[in-house]
Amino acid sequence: EAGPMFVELVQEQARFATQPAPNCATVSRLEQAVALAFQAAPRVDLSLADDAQSAKETVVLLSPGGTSYDAYRDFEERGEHFRQLVQQMLERATPFPIVAVE
Repeated sequence: EAGPMFVELVQEQARFATQPAPNCATVSRLEQAVALAFQAAPRVDLSLADDAQSAKETVVLLSPGGTSYDAYRDFEERGEHFRQLVQQMLERATPFPIVAVE
């Protein structure tokens, strides 16, 4: 419900920043959010990355704009669902071995 308001606020504030606004989207389901994030994230072969710093562009932050009590028991259940969705996306799209998302 608050998602569109947050997107508008971020875009407004970006006008005063020295860097471009981040990509923002509002969706109604976690599956949609993960799919959009996966499409937008750069493809990096993490097996070739020297360390976490060199792979920093691959970070996708789950930052819900509000509670999700109507969909999940608690934040842990929501986080576990997010982890499972990301793992499924990685397994389907990656030709190299994957380290489990924790």
